[in-house]
This record gives sequence, structure tokens and C-alpha cells, in this order.
Amino acid sequence: MKYTLTLLAALLSMLAALPSAAAAASAPTTDQGVRVARFKADREAALSFTLDDGWEDNATIAAPLFDRYGFHVTFFLVPGMIPLDDNEKGTHKYGQIPWRRWKQIAEAGHEIGNHTLQHPGLTKLDDAAVRAQIEEGRQRITEKIGVAPVSLANPGNGRDDRVRKLVYAQHAVAREFETGYGGKEFTAARANGLVDAALQQKRWMVAMLHAIENGYAAFTNASVLEEHLKHVQTLQGRLWVDTFGNVGRYVKERDAAQLTVQRDATSATITLTTGLDASRFNYPLTVVIEKVQAASAEAKREGVAAPLPVTIAADRLLVEWVPGAAPVTLRWRTK
Repeated sequence: MKYTLTLLAALLSMLAALPSAAAAASAPTTDQGVRVARFKADREAALSFTLDDGWEDNATIAAPLFDRYGFHVTFFLVPGMIPLDDNEKGTHKYGQIPWRRWKQIAEAGHEIGNHTLQHPGLTKLDDAAVRAQIEEGRQRITEKIGVAPVSLANPGNGRDDRVRKLVYAQHAVAREFETGYGGKEFTAARANGLVDAALQQKRWMVAMLHAIENGYAAFTNASVLEEHLKHVQTLQGRLWVDTFGNVGRYVKERDAAQLTVQRDATSATITLTTGLDASRFNYPLTVVIEKVQAASAEAKREGVAAPLPVTIAADRLLVEWVPGAAPVTLRWRTK
């Protein structure tokens, strides 16, 4: 069963105070002043909004609200509760929004994640049943959305080592930690404080929401969430806000990254590899070249005609590419 609101309220402060395991590792670096950024674009921290179950107002209220503020988020759906016929509504509370609407939400840049086919407690099932819930949910989302889900959230956040192994056999990332949002006592100020703490601790925060105005863990009204998004918007220069799947893959790739660098006064050739399954882990990493005073710069990957975009900061260069065997060469002109 999902955490009760009372338990969530009691745990929020503890969750905010503890850095996630994913954020604890140091980003790879070299003695030549080249490093993989902790988070995309060398931001200090990251935030992912995840919305569980597919409540009706996730599609009618939350998705348009996140669109308005330019944030891409993750909707963890229970695909077995959603009717196969887009013209029908389900009899279950998780199946009131048809697949055609969820597909529109995905096409707007949001992530559709797997919350298992029918939302059972996975730790209570045998291996075959767990596999079926995960795989059939994954297949249904792939069929209806047109994109295989990258990530999964365990129903009720129930997880153990046995279930974890079965989940990762089919998904690149899974939600292993979360900070609960919602309930009638939950305020925008409370949410703002949680994000501010994550930023101070330079970690990845995963916000877990359910219903917005009508359903489990709903806010007093949608204005609570909107006021919070206004605050988050002011932090974007320091805070990376993106889907759970994108941030999760970045973190795993970053922590597995290996750098090989040859550098002189006006150039650097860099090989960036991870050893991870490239079919699953193909999200670009941000590579930072420190102590550079550049007026212009260019970056090209071996075997690729198009140049890579380079961001010139006050004292460094930032370049993004998907890890792989082919090296990238940067050249710059100093001021």
C-alpha cells in the first residue's frame, strides 16, 4: 500500500536532509582540468516531478500546468487499468484518461513511465508474476505511446533486492527514492523549502505526486502546485528540471563515465565511455573543460560531420555528447 499522508508528512523532513545515493558519488574528472558535470549544463542540482497512477487531473490540470512553465515531467501509468479503446473510459479510477490523450502528453515532451500492468505489491508476488506485471505494462505502453518506457516506479514504492533485479532487467532506471508531495496540509512554501534544500545539498530530488485536486494525496487546489512551479522557475540557472528517465540515465552514465584526455593550450581530444548498455544508456553527458579563456570554440566527433554545440562560459567550455568510443576534439581561440 502507498504511504499514508501522515507517514509522508513525518518523513518529508528526513528525506530532505539526506542526500540521495545517486548524488553522493563524485563526477569523473581528470588532472588535465576536464570533468563530467554533476548535472546537465553544469547545474548544481536536479529535480524530477513524477506523478503516479494516471489520475484524471494529471492530464486535465497537471500536464497543462507543467507545459505552461516549460517543465517536462514523468507520468507513471497503470496501463492495465486504461481501456484499449480510446473512446471508452475505464471503470477504475486510474483509467479515466484515454491512451490518445497520454500519447499527446508524451509528444509534448513528457515521459510516460511504467507503474506495472495492474499496480500490485510486487514484493508479495513470485518471480513469474513480477516479470509479467513489469513486461506486460512495458509492452502496453510501448504499443500505445510508440516509445518503450525508460523507467518504472514500483507500486506503493515496495521494493527489495529480488524485485529490483527483475525491474532492472527490463528498464534502464527505476525510482529508488522519492519526496512526497500532496495532502491538504501541504503548502507551496513547504515544497519550495524542499527544493531549496536539495539545491543547497547539490543533489537530485525526485518529487512524488498523485492527484492534483481530486484523488489520493491531492493538494488543497492546483494553485499550491502552481505557486511552487513559479519558485522552481526562478532557480533554472542552477537547477536542472527534467523527466525521471532523463536525469536517472544521466546520473548512471555520469557515475560510470571514464575520461581519456589529451590537452594543450588551445585544444583537447577527449574519449568518454561508460561500459553501460548503449541501447539503454544513450543520454548526452555534459563535459566541462576548465581554465579556458576562449573567444570562440568548436567541437567535432570523429566520424560525424556536424559539429557539436559548445557553450563558452567565463572560464570554461561545456560540450554535450552521448558516451561512446569515438573521441571528440575541441579547439578554441583564446582572447
